[in-house]
Amino acid sequence: METMTRYQIASLTWKDVWSSMNRIQYYPYMLRNRQTGEVFTIEGDSAGFVQLAICFLMIAAEGFYAHLESRERVPSNWMFESGVPVKIGDSTGKGWGMRMLSDYEYESEPIRASARRDLRPGGECDTGKNEDFYLSGNFDALISLANHCFDLADPGTPVGTEIAYMPGVQLSSDSIPMTLQKIAGTAPR
Repeated sequence: METMTRYQIASLTWKDVWSSMNRIQYYPYMLRNRQTGEVFTIEGDSAGFVQLAICFLMIAAEGFYAHLESRERVPSNWMFESGVPVKIGDSTGKGWGMRMLSDYEYESEPIRASARRDLRPGGECDTGKNEDFYLSGNFDALISLANHCFDLADPGTPVGTEIAYMPGVQLSSDSIPMTLQKIAGTAPR
């Protein structure tokens, strides 16, 4: 029988999320990114994907953006061990000044093999890269990405598993392809 992780957050504020999830258990973590050809890849261990899932979730809940720095650019306050900064935002602007989501519950599902995962119905997402990588999505896309990150973090998801997001499929047609890939290990802080 498979074990799944249930994420149940009663109040979606940064303080309450990290208190209810016992944030210290997700340190140390590993997140890094790279671009190979046209494909932008975010690699992370289980704890790293929990960290990233919380960012997607909070952006969906509060309708703002986050600028996730790399260690190479901001040695004292970074999210990614290596790579470029990543900007994640709410593409609709509807969340500014209003709470889009006040609580959250999700039961992760292990991903058994690399595959394409669809966004929730109505999900729209754009990606691109200049000096930084950016990802902009509506509420349904951001919640989908949070859920996918929790699935990658699941203990039953093997190292090496990746989720591919393609232009014209899950992403807008002018986006660059993106993958999320589970790796082993943790980073020293």
